[in-house]
Amino acid sequence: MQEVTKTKLDIPVVSAASEDNGKRLALFDVDGTLLPGDTLWDFFTQTHGSFGRFSPIWACRMPIIQWKLGKLSNSRAKELLLAQFYLGKSEKELREQGQRMLNRIWPRIYPQALKTIETHRQAGATLALVSASPQIWMQEFGKRLNIPTVLCTQLDFQNQIFTGRFLGQNCYGPEKARRIQEAFDLNSFSEIYAYGDSKGDQEMLALATHPHFRPFKP
Repeated sequence: MQEVTKTKLDIPVVSAASEDNGKRLALFDVDGTLLPGDTLWDFFTQTHGSFGRFSPIWACRMPIIQWKLGKLSNSRAKELLLAQFYLGKSEKELREQGQRMLNRIWPRIYPQALKTIETHRQAGATLALVSASPQIWMQEFGKRLNIPTVLCTQLDFQNQIFTGRFLGQNCYGPEKARRIQEAFDLNSFSEIYAYGDSKGDQEMLALATHPHFRPFKP
């Protein structure tokens, strides 16, 4: 992987008038990259309130401790936590709550992130969001940004009711790279841009010809 860019000043200019007619792919992590914070915690606050969210977290403290100690996978710990919050809830209700949350947090998106997305779009790049957050608000996030490809964690719903399980793995770390390689023929792109902010993005950044680490934070 090329040296990771750590400031927004080093973001390369992407020009629609470039003499290189090769295909470009631009991959964006969301939480901590396009906006500060973690939308998962924002969602907990949306559904349970600033103080009410701590009760399910406390009830799930043992799996969290096991995860911190390396005895439980990131995916399984997150699955158990989301089950503690939302097992038996309807998909319709959760998606509606997700839309309300996005209305509230939308102003937090970094202006430079929006500018970079639009620059890539104008240059004809293929755009994708790649996030560990679930589809119940991440698909809407992509829709609002006019980015149709959203690779994210998938909650399992049976008869529109959350089962407490994931479909597949948490879209984090190696799973991000796997999802990207499954969705795209990377060899068909002459340039791949990737934007991330944490160790969960390392494998995605490693796929890029232009990796960028925390480029949008002021």
